[in-house]
Amino acid sequence: MNRLLLILITCCWHALAWGQFTIHGRVLDADTKEGIPFANVFFEGTTLGTSTGLDGYYEFKVKKLADSISASAIGFEVQEKALHPDSIVQEINFYLEGSALVLDEVVVIAGENPANRIVRGIIEKKAQNRVDALNSFQYESYSKIELDLENVNPKLQQSKFLKPFAFVFENIDSTSDEKPFLPVYINEVLSDVYYVKEEGKPKSVIQAQRTSGTDNQTIIEYIKRIHQDYNIYDDWIYILDKPFASPFSKSGLGYYDYYILDSTNIDGLWSYKLKFKPKRKQESTFYGDFWVADSIFAVERVNMRMSPDVNINLVSRIIIYEEFTLQDSAWAPVKKKMVVDFTPTEGAPGMIARRTETFREFVSGQPDTRQHYREKDPFYVYEKVEVDSDSFWAEVRHEPLSKTEAAVYSMVDSIQNVPLYKTYVEIIEIVFIGYFELGPVEIGPYSSLYSTNPVEGDRFRIGMRTSDQFSEEVRLGGYVAYGLKDQDFKYSADVKWLISKNPRIMVGAAYKDDISLNSENSEEFVEGDLFSGLFRRDLMQKLIRVQEGKAFYERYWKSGFSNRITFLNR
Repeated sequence: MNRLLLILITCCWHALAWGQFTIHGRVLDADTKEGIPFANVFFEGTTLGTSTGLDGYYEFKVKKLADSISASAIGFEVQEKALHPDSIVQEINFYLEGSALVLDEVVVIAGENPANRIVRGIIEKKAQNRVDALNSFQYESYSKIELDLENVNPKLQQSKFLKPFAFVFENIDSTSDEKPFLPVYINEVLSDVYYVKEEGKPKSVIQAQRTSGTDNQTIIEYIKRIHQDYNIYDDWIYILDKPFASPFSKSGLGYYDYYILDSTNIDGLWSYKLKFKPKRKQESTFYGDFWVADSIFAVERVNMRMSPDVNINLVSRIIIYEEFTLQDSAWAPVKKKMVVDFTPTEGAPGMIARRTETFREFVSGQPDTRQHYREKDPFYVYEKVEVDSDSFWAEVRHEPLSKTEAAVYSMVDSIQNVPLYKTYVEIIEIVFIGYFELGPVEIGPYSSLYSTNPVEGDRFRIGMRTSDQFSEEVRLGGYVAYGLKDQDFKYSADVKWLISKNPRIMVGAAYKDDISLNSENSEEFVEGDLFSGLFRRDLMQKLIRVQEGKAFYERYWKSGFSNRITFLNR
């Protein structure tokens, strides 16, 4: 009897153990770090597997483990990972790389491509589906801007030049799923956003912000400039002042080919997944995919990248990701993400600028929204906006920081105590900003010290401007230039006075006698920094001698608008 009982217990134990293996994790986009919905997770060569949910999570149980497990999704490369044979519960996360644009297997035999019908529906209904179709709304916005260095050579840790900063390399994210990168700047902002349709633009009022990393305002402004606000339903999406044709543009069918890849039920709505790619090379376009709700033709999720043939100096990659949810009668964004990848030269460290913005507490049609819109001043510098409390941000963040993001705050505090830090920062600022600080004045810009043109031949210029050490309200500036060919001096002088911060009122005057472009096509870049030179196109334009004097008065209003009156004599 005892022997029989022992046999039964042993059999039951093996039966339980046979179905005990659990595998769970998440399938993510390697570029956006967002979950991939409806991805397949499976054992190669078997029928065992499962699909991910809307956020990319999966879990399934098996009676017997294979040596490896794979994940695949339409539009992504298949990835395979090894399993631990002795682990009963395993967490396996996948980071899938986007696949090529080629869709040779898609053939439309007769009639119209059915994807085009869906795209036309999106174009027809986009005016009512976009969130600014609502009369009024408000929400809380949490945005996070990061600046990371990638392709950081581990051998640099042994360099005597960087030895004082050896501890910095401990913060390099070198997980097996991602390329190693070093986070060097992070900015978090919590805002209340109000919108009234007849006013025409939303008003954002900062409630709290926190920054760690470089404190140079010029670099910060360029980082923010990279991530200019956009709406995917607009016909053109502007990135780095360059217009890209939106896949949901009225002319989208002229720029893109669309293909239906999948269909399923999402939150009670039958939805289609479409992939799109540009019709022609070297046009400012994207490629990617999106989910759209049938019949109402509202975009639920979009993931797109800059086409590989687009030429923007130093920019190797642009990624846009956005999710939407139904709010009242329109579709409001839940999350927006943009990634811009700069690669100066092959083998050199690159720079990745990322912005993530999430939205919650969305309400529409409330009477107090209009009142807040009238009363709030987005240009007013509210007290106690800078908040450094870890507990505060842990509570108000819409999503937690990653390990490497959280390390930036402590890393920067430590690095500023290194004696060589200030010297290194000054060198970097000279290269990227173009000015050398000398007490209350700045000398530069370095990019304008020497240039050449048909009128002046070799041109030499030296400029100067005051810094915040001189005054936070008054700015003086000017330069002197000389051309060897025309053997003539040119000059400029200007002054700006910030009369009031709240409301923001500024007056200024300037005079210049110099060679100038006789064109309306000059691009809006601040003169004299490395970025302006990198992104400016060399256009053949006529040079003329200009004597110009001007004065201006500028005021910002609570409505979010500003007025500028300029008196010009040319």
